[in-house]
Amino acid sequence: MKKMSKNGLLTLSLTTLLVAAACGNENNGNDNANTEENNAETENNTEVNESENNTETEMNDDTETNDEATEDGDPEEAMEFMDQDPEEPVAVVNGEEITSGELQGQLAQFETMFAQQEMEDEETAMMMMQFQQQFLDQLINQTILAQEAEEEGFEADEEEVEEEIEEIRAQFETEEQFEEALDSQGYSEEDLEEEIRQVSVVEQLLSMEHLDEGEYEVEEDEVREYYEMAAANDPEMADSEFEDVQEDLEEQLRQNQYIEDLRDSADVEILL
Repeated sequence: MKKMSKNGLLTLSLTTLLVAAACGNENNGNDNANTEENNAETENNTEVNESENNTETEMNDDTETNDEATEDGDPEEAMEFMDQDPEEPVAVVNGEEITSGELQGQLAQFETMFAQQEMEDEETAMMMMQFQQQFLDQLINQTILAQEAEEEGFEADEEEVEEEIEEIRAQFETEEQFEEALDSQGYSEEDLEEEIRQVSVVEQLLSMEHLDEGEYEVEEDEVREYYEMAAANDPEMADSEFEDVQEDLEEQLRQNQYIEDLRDSADVEILL
């Protein structure tokens, strides 16, 4: 049996950021009576990321690659990176470039958050360096999955893509707020459309229905170990009985094995 990887996808997608921004705007304009409704809307609209987020591990469960990169990295360079030309490539995956702008978009909200918390410059730089390595790793995984989905012939339903965009747009009080939220992440509406398409085809890919039955299997003790690790970091998981989540965790571990195999066979060059 293939070795189980604990390195899942840790994606902070544009759709999630936009919904969070929209709910922030609503909460500023409404009283606490609307909080429950806003939370329900957020949960509904972030379902588009479910397949990717199902393969997440906790932020503290870093890969060896990220640990080594963080140890060797320069915190000052991590801060300077945010001013780098957004068109400059930071990695090449099977010939496809990942640009600085894509990574900067993932990091932008953390830079703002650290500034609001008035963190020391040195501490901020260290945190930005850590997040930079983690998000780059996840962008690489996303790219590999999207490439594999295209190779397998999966396609997004354009009507569903448009419906998802309209649901996200409806979270904002005005079109201007929607456009400002996109701009704050360095994205356009076309980028949003493309991300939703990518999430859709990756969801189809990670259903793994195109693979031979039994190609990826996990033992119960592996699933239980994964459950205990997740429960130690996730209160919701800790409140769940193992038997109630066992099937979902088995699927996540099979997905992790599949992603690991795709990553191992990919040609990845990191330029940071």
